Amino acid sequence: MGDILGIGLSHYPPLGGVDDDMAHPLRSTLADDSIPASRRDSRSWSSEMQAEWGDDEGRAAAARHRKALVESFLQVRAAIDHFEPDAIVIVGDDQYENFREDIIPPYAILAYGDVTCRPWAEAQPSATMAGRKNAWDEPADTAFDVAGDPTLARAIATGLLERDIDISYAYKPLHHPSLSHAFINALLFLDYDRTGLNYPVVPIAVNCYGSAVISRQGYIGKFEGGEEPDPPSPSPRRLMAVGAAIADVVAERDERIALVASSSWSHAFLCDKTWRI
Repeated sequence: MGDILGIGLSHYPPLGGVDDDMAHPLRSTLADDSIPASRRDSRSWSSEMQAEWGDDEGRAAAARHRKALVESFLQVRAAIDHFEPDAIVIVGDDQYENFREDIIPPYAILAYGDVTCRPWAEAQPSATMAGRKNAWDEPADTAFDVAGDPTLARAIATGLLERDIDISYAYKPLHHPSLSHAFINALLFLDYDRTGLNYPVVPIAVNCYGSAVISRQGYIGKFEGGEEPDPPSPSPRRLMAVGAAIADVVAERDERIALVASSSWSHAFLCDKTWRI
């Protein structure tokens, strides 16, 4: 029987940037003139949000937020190293990065071999880091080698299909040259102090953007954009079933697996009832 370590962490893209850019998504939203000016006026916000925004558009709050997250990342990394996994399986979203108009799978195992990632050169608009300075002041062509585990990936795909989970799988990237932001950001943040992270990785991509993945190209549109909505993402009920099946498959094997849920943050900019603020 295998052992599983469950891990959850943020892949919030602007955390990979500098504090000055941390509130970039909110600033973009506030520039949307299709949102009423009264809603964009900080005086209408909650006291907690006004305190974070302050008189510096959230820059001081960004530094505090980074400090808390980095301390937590180091704790998570220590737990992974103590566990000594044979591989890391990362479940994360793809936002019009690898999967686009030609195919949008509800979920897909990326059964890649070893890949070389250049996160600063490959950043796409949906990752909100395209063309921006990064927190480590690394040059744009900085490369990270990420080991894959196609054997484990195939075994998970096989086990899911045997359990009537209609999982997609791929042996090579489609539109993104390496790993999209949900996966590479999780790895960058787990190696925040750049000591190296030498575990094989199996990414599992989920269409979390649902009805906006193509119409907004996985990012932000104007509030009154008028886009034709795409089909929805898988239901939470279905994704819970998929997650349980992945755990069952892994538990039946001999490997020690760190199963990582790579999420982002409060997606306020997708919530129309609060004017995306």
